[in-house]
Amino acid sequence: MRILSLAVVSLILIAGLSSSAFGSSVSPLMCANPGSTTATSSDTTVNANSCTDYSYQHPNSQATATNNWMYGFYQGTAETLDPAGFNPMLQQLPAGQGGWFAVDFFHLWTALDAFGGHPNSPHTDLHQDPYCDHALGNCGTGPDTNPAHSQDFVEQWAVRRYIVPMGFDGVLQVTLSVQKDYRTTSTGADGDTNYVILYSGGIPTTLATISVPTNPSALSGPAGPDTFPVQTMLFNVAVHHGDILDFVITPNSNDYSDGEFQLITIQAIPEPATMLLVAGGLLVAGFARRRYSRPS
Repeated sequence: MRILSLAVVSLILIAGLSSSAFGSSVSPLMCANPGSTTATSSDTTVNANSCTDYSYQHPNSQATATNNWMYGFYQGTAETLDPAGFNPMLQQLPAGQGGWFAVDFFHLWTALDAFGGHPNSPHTDLHQDPYCDHALGNCGTGPDTNPAHSQDFVEQWAVRRYIVPMGFDGVLQVTLSVQKDYRTTSTGADGDTNYVILYSGGIPTTLATISVPTNPSALSGPAGPDTFPVQTMLFNVAVHHGDILDFVITPNSNDYSDGEFQLITIQAIPEPATMLLVAGGLLVAGFARRRYSRPS
């Protein structure tokens, strides 16, 4: 695995109970208008947002990205750090029912929506109606320890993939914010881990890691939007057209209550020469305004 120099990537981690101008009362990371913007693979600049760019429609295949985003998973650790290890999620609920992408709603927890996601672990929970299998007998709450359900005891990492548009080469500023979903309340929960992986020329580089803590004492009592901190990782990275950024949610020893809120923004950073031109233009405009408004 490559390690990028500090000249290419700079990291800032901010943890705290933050708020957002467009956040909801459930989590400041939930935008008010998900799926409201569009983008294309031929864009010459980048202004991406995982919430407002979210796709509420298929196809979601290896070959087709909507708004330059795809929704998939790694099948356990065997497929990590390999761009070809990405598998698309092929199930999706209608937008009116949340618009979740998933691997298998009735047997696995691996899923992504506009506001976050959930991985699956070999140590997993039962499912609640209507997303369970009565014939299999996996309906209910709490850990699933029935050996008959062993086909569902697999590790899957939920992966939100961004593909750099074919018209862009330059530097991106990436912000990843995560928060434990306080509405999932298993006292055996042990949190999850987020990774940001860059694939450039097929070579993987891990750019950032955030561990999402779980506080069992908070889960056992009254909980609310401020129960868990919002953690934010900010970094800059040089990319080329067609490069891939994977935002990965992994379970720890189990997937009990591993739901998390997640917000990703990806912005193009102007080249230094362009920034100097903009600054010079603003300076000239300021002098012109002063001359124009000076009293006679």
